[in-house]
Amino acid sequence: MRNIFPGYYQPTEGEFSILWNEGIFVFDTNVLLNLYSYPEDVRNVFLSVLSKVTDRIWIPYQVGLEFHRNRFTRIKQANQRVEQLLQTINKTGSQINSEVNSIELEKRNIGISDIQDRLTAVQAAHTALSEAVQLACNKLPPISLSDSIGTKICELLDGRVGSPPEDQAALDELVADGQDRFDKQIPPGFLDAKNKGESTFRDRGLTYFRKFGDLIIWKQLISHARDQNIKNVIFVTGDKKPDWWWLDEPRTLGPLPELVQEIILKAGVERFWMYSADQFLKYAETYLKAAEVTAEAIEQVKEFSAPTMELAPSPSSPPGSTLLTGADVSSSSTVFERWLNESDTSTALSMGKDNFHHFQDNRRVSLTRDFLSENAVEIWIQLQHPYSKITKTKTFPDFIVEHKGNLFGYEFKFISNFSARAFPPSIVNTLLRGYLEIHESRLQGFTLLIGLPPDYDEYFNDMEWRKETIDRSLALLSKYPAGSIIFGTVFGDNFSEIIRIQW
Repeated sequence: MRNIFPGYYQPTEGEFSILWNEGIFVFDTNVLLNLYSYPEDVRNVFLSVLSKVTDRIWIPYQVGLEFHRNRFTRIKQANQRVEQLLQTINKTGSQINSEVNSIELEKRNIGISDIQDRLTAVQAAHTALSEAVQLACNKLPPISLSDSIGTKICELLDGRVGSPPEDQAALDELVADGQDRFDKQIPPGFLDAKNKGESTFRDRGLTYFRKFGDLIIWKQLISHARDQNIKNVIFVTGDKKPDWWWLDEPRTLGPLPELVQEIILKAGVERFWMYSADQFLKYAETYLKAAEVTAEAIEQVKEFSAPTMELAPSPSSPPGSTLLTGADVSSSSTVFERWLNESDTSTALSMGKDNFHHFQDNRRVSLTRDFLSENAVEIWIQLQHPYSKITKTKTFPDFIVEHKGNLFGYEFKFISNFSARAFPPSIVNTLLRGYLEIHESRLQGFTLLIGLPPDYDEYFNDMEWRKETIDRSLALLSKYPAGSIIFGTVFGDNFSEIIRIQW
């Protein structure tokens, strides 16, 4: 049965050992780009692990092309978080000083006579913190044609990149069945057709349709495995859309069976498996004896990877889970571990130990996404309103900010596949609800925050796409004058504003 239906079974412990000891490692574009976002020590750990298998790494030409096209955008995203923190520290330091002086605490007979001394201490702390963050800013990777991180990646992959299509005819032949595959929802990449439309770009004189990016990566991988007679393949990706992964919410079981079967049938591969970046790091510790890998490094890689996992939202929370706020998000792994360890005892008994750990990791990936996305938005709101009371609700809207007796609502929607041409009904319904809250005087203002995956930053550099998004947003706000719509990307625990449309 396993030989006839290989896509429906996870590799055995022995097969995993063969994969790690004999297979090639293929990395998706997002895994390489994420190296710009990791803290320096985590990045060094990841690069160290890659160096252990450098003779078995290979990437399709399409991955290399996408990496170079998106490198500067990712550097800007990675740097923005630290730069915003520095701005916030400097801004809040001045605001504290101004607020304390304006209300003249020392004259209010509160029994404390050293207000100015305390304020001086606070300012000193802000200055010290600002200096520390400034040092971090000084070490951020520059937007440069020869940045050190990009140089390391290029050295690592030197001679390990597939060939580009020979000409336009070869490229067109590569994606000739692309639209038919997408129409029939044959993986991978069919979800990209919804948000990338017919947009194109050029390379080496050839015209590429952006929606076929994942499909080209997949076909170039199959061709390489077939031509080189490769029998074992590990694919590492930060993409978690259901056009790559077999989902049984809230679990991610493994790669889609169709992908496993296709690469086995067309390339003659005997074993194929997929990992997220944090899973790759974890199992590298076991199979590659990578002693430099720490639990902290794995967790940090997981946090940066999670928001890009464009999974369909779960209809309900998993048994025993709780919704975490910004204050206790650091303990989220404890909640996940408790739920995982308390459930599926029968599953654990029916699997080997290593297989069950793979099963647990895939499930944990899908659980982490929503926690981190909402936490990123909460941090962003706190930075916008450092002296206001912020309440996280269980109803509508998600967050209420109280400032000088007025209430302002924020509702967050994470949309993994957004199209400027057709806003999803959830956006329209949310604006209507926000308008009613204002119209009936329960809120004095309302903002809809729309979170998009990190790669959408590139879309907003497309002026036509950007204009269409703004025009449609303004049309909705004219009908439901709720306040404003803010588009931003979610990456790690960072929500980065891209466009603000104010009515």
